[in-house]
Amino acid sequence: MMRNSYRIILLILGMFPLMSTLAFSVPGLISYKGQLTDASGGPIPTSVDVTFTLWDAETGGNQPGSGFSDTDSVTPNADGIYDTLIGDDGGDMIPGSIFGNNSVWLNVNVDGEDLSPRTRLTPVGAALQAGDADTVDGLEGTDLEESAEIAANTNSIAAEENRAQAAEATLTNDLASEAATARAAEQANANAIAGNTSLITENSSISGKPFLGRSIYLYTGSSSWSTVDMLPLSGGNHLTPTHIKVEGRSNNSENQAEIQYVLHYSDGTASTSNTYYTASDDAGYVVLFESGIPTSSNLRGSITSLQLKLRQIGIASPNGVYGRLTISGYETEDSGLTVSKPFFGRTVQHSNDGMIFTSTTMLPMSGGYHLTPTHIKVEGKSTGSLPAHVRYVLNYADGTSLASDDYSAVSSEYGVLFEHDIPVHDNIRSSITGISLQVRSDHISPTYIGHGRLTISGYETAP
Repeated sequence: MMRNSYRIILLILGMFPLMSTLAFSVPGLISYKGQLTDASGGPIPTSVDVTFTLWDAETGGNQPGSGFSDTDSVTPNADGIYDTLIGDDGGDMIPGSIFGNNSVWLNVNVDGEDLSPRTRLTPVGAALQAGDADTVDGLEGTDLEESAEIAANTNSIAAEENRAQAAEATLTNDLASEAATARAAEQANANAIAGNTSLITENSSISGKPFLGRSIYLYTGSSSWSTVDMLPLSGGNHLTPTHIKVEGRSNNSENQAEIQYVLHYSDGTASTSNTYYTASDDAGYVVLFESGIPTSSNLRGSITSLQLKLRQIGIASPNGVYGRLTISGYETEDSGLTVSKPFFGRTVQHSNDGMIFTSTTMLPMSGGYHLTPTHIKVEGKSTGSLPAHVRYVLNYADGTSLASDDYSAVSSEYGVLFEHDIPVHDNIRSSITGISLQVRSDHISPTYIGHGRLTISGYETAP
C-alpha cells in the first residue's frame, strides 16, 4: 500500500485526570484532535491506526515509566479531522508517574510513520501525580481539588495556545503556498509567451510609418472604368489600414458616379469592395462607405496597394463624376509579426422564396486561411407583405458551427437587423473557416421573397 506523507495541523485540546471529590485516580486521559493531510496538503478521510507514546525528549530519548503506548483506529471526516482519547483503553490509562519528569513529549505515529515534531505536554501532569500521595506539597482534600482545577485551567489555556500556534502555522504555510503558486503561474505564463513564436516574434517591435488621411482622387466623364493606385511610401513595404472612407460626387443631374476600391495583397490575391453610387444631384462629396478595424500588436497587414475605381453612369457629359478614397493606418516592412489580410465591408447577398433556409457562404480569399471578424452587419428586406427571415452561421475549423438569432425584415428596402463590433485579442487567433448567410421567406411563392445581406470587416490569417 502506498504510504501518504501525513501532517498534523491541530493538536492537543485538553489533558485531565479522572478524579473524585476526595482523591485523585492515578491514571489520566488526554483529549486529542488532529487533522491528517497528504504531501500536497489534501485531507485524508480514510481510516488509519494512530499510536500515541510518551517520551522524555523532543527527539530520541526514553519512554518514562513502563513505556506507555495507546493505539486507536480513527476515521477522519471529509476534511481529514479526527479526535480521540489517549489512555482510554481498559487497564492501559496514562500512569501519573510519567509526569514526575517536567519534560514529557507526545509522539504520534500514523500507520507506522512517526510525525514530527513531537508535542510537549505542559506541567498539568502534576494533577495526575497527585494520586501517589495523600498530600502534595502540604495540600490535602479540597486543596488538592482546587489545585487540580487550577491545573486543568492551565492545561486548557495551553491547549488554546497550541491551537492558535497551529492555526498561525497553517495560515503561514497557506500564504507561502499561495505565493509559490502565483510565482509558478507567473513563470509559466512568461515561459508560454516566450515560447509562443506563432504569436510573438523577434520582430514584435518592428518600426512603422503611421499615416493619417492619405487620399487618392479620380475624375472621369467616361462610362469606362478609370483607376488610380495608392502605394506605400517605401518600395516593398506593406500597408495596414485601420480606417477607410469612400466618397463620391456628381455635377450632372442626369449622371451618377459608380465607385469601387480594390485591396491588393502580397500573395497576389485581391479583394474588391461593394459598388457604391452617388445620387445624380450630389453637387458635393458624399460619404458612400466608411469603416474601421482595430489593430493588434501581433498582426501586420500585407497590402501592397489600394486601387480606386470610378466610372460615370448615364448620359455622357463633360461635367463628369468624382471619387475619393481616404485611408489611415500604418506602413511597415514586409517581415515580422503575423502576416494578415485586413478587409473592409466584404459583403455577400442571398434571396429565397421558400420557407426553408438556404444560404451562401463568405470564404477566405486564400484556401485554408481563417477569418477574424471585427465588425458584422446583417441586413434584410422582403418582397411582398410577409416577413423575410435572415440569420448567419459561423463555421469553425474543428467542424463546429454557431448560428445567430433569427432576424425578421418586413420592409421593401434593406434595413439593419443586427450590427456589432468585436475587438481583436493579441494572443488569440480566430479559427473561422467561413461565414454563411441564411435566408427564407414566410411563404412558398415567387410573390414573397426574402432577401439578406451580410457585411464583414476584419482580418484573414493563415491557421
